[in-house]
Amino acid sequence: MTSFNNSRFVLPPPKSRRTNPLRDPNYNIAHTEEASDGTDSSRASLVKREDGLLRKLIRTDQYSFLSGSSKAALQACHVLTAIQSTNSKEITKAQVEAFKASIEEYATELWFNRGEPFVLDGRANLILLTAVEHVELDLYGLFAFYPGYFRLHLLLSALKVTNAEWADRAASDSRARRDLPTDESSVFTAAVEWEVLVFHVEDFSPNGQPISILNPNKRQVRQNDGIPAPRLPSDWQDCTVRDDPLNFPVLLKPDGSPLVLRFDQGLRQPKEKLSLFAMIVNLHSKLAAFESSSTMALTPALNLLIHRTSELMDEIFYKPPGLALTLPVVPTPSPETTMEILTQPLSQHSTSDAHMSDDITLTATSSTHSDSTTDAQSPPAESAPDPDSIVYTHATPLRYACGSENIPSDANTEILAHAAPAPEPLFANDLTLSECNTLLESLQTTERSSLIFRQLLFGANGVPNFEMPETRRLREEGWGETDSDDEEDDETSNEG
Repeated sequence: MTSFNNSRFVLPPPKSRRTNPLRDPNYNIAHTEEASDGTDSSRASLVKREDGLLRKLIRTDQYSFLSGSSKAALQACHVLTAIQSTNSKEITKAQVEAFKASIEEYATELWFNRGEPFVLDGRANLILLTAVEHVELDLYGLFAFYPGYFRLHLLLSALKVTNAEWADRAASDSRARRDLPTDESSVFTAAVEWEVLVFHVEDFSPNGQPISILNPNKRQVRQNDGIPAPRLPSDWQDCTVRDDPLNFPVLLKPDGSPLVLRFDQGLRQPKEKLSLFAMIVNLHSKLAAFESSSTMALTPALNLLIHRTSELMDEIFYKPPGLALTLPVVPTPSPETTMEILTQPLSQHSTSDAHMSDDITLTATSSTHSDSTTDAQSPPAESAPDPDSIVYTHATPLRYACGSENIPSDANTEILAHAAPAPEPLFANDLTLSECNTLLESLQTTERSSLIFRQLLFGANGVPNFEMPETRRLREEGWGETDSDDEEDDETSNEG
């Protein structure tokens, strides 16, 4: 903090600048993961956690998966993102961790990490991107990583075969688990060649702006032998988006062939390899969001890809009927109730009177969060409402604290006490904790649970809600309208 001393402003000494370990020749890259992040103790725990994830990937990946950049502004990006933290004081850290553990256990059962435990904060669910690329992927949904249509077709065919075999085993063994081939030639474990599928071309590459990508074959991984030799300008490729409605809109290299990215040049251990199934879920979510928000007819190529990916999602989330699977349920505290004592004239409150006063409204209570307010309505005379499900509200009620000794004693006044449960706070996206537990229970019995799993990740619609970049909004509204309106306003003011 700046101080004032002897008529001079005194600036505090600068804090030590955090260096980029990838560009420090004296730094042992093998120690990155264990190194202290050097942050102040006052920084939020979430920031410290993200720094820890970043160090994981600096240790093994070292380059942005998309561009190959090794700038200081690199970030760890989750492929599947479950609830990380909550601002609600009514949601505990233990509940958040229990929810994440349920997601992880279910993904592990479905072989999201080649038979190894799947961890949301593990390398199998993380990629390294620059800050800009991270925003374009997760905030705006501008692109996704795509394993190629032929690989999708092979995966779909192989899963149909293995799922049928799984169902046969589960018929005689209720504890049978998915068991996929683990040899390196298997379609489930062989190295994947990822292409970059672009959804909003004008946002991702405005005016045909090329995307600079470091040749994947030139991304030398540093171990303990100093910084790799500098890359040559020719090692960087200016990629553009294919503009062909009959083909997929992917990034193309200067020679016109699709840009292909691989994970086989990193230092990840076999159990840390990028989760193929997690990447498919991420791809499907981007496709579904684009389909639901697009105002134009989709190309035949994208329609075909959406259909094929949806089929694959059904097979990934297949579970044989009757299979015994128990997931931990997130503990839900008993809802706190608020006691309200209302004093109202008996003549205005009697539910036996068919012609009730307009001053009294009956509102049904619900433990489910809702942004809408239930319209007041009177019950039919022939059937009185259940008093336990009704909150009585007077136009100008007199309220007294529960247990108050100053409640007036009047023969013409009836005292009503009602325990109104407080609205349950939102837990994950637009779902309450009770709703999340209901979905978790459904995962254990549903044969194909793709939609349920996506609801737990993205909310009730099962589709992520990406933001619209301001540049796209301006394009759709017309770039020149604002300027012309301003000019007209100026002319009017000058005339006045």
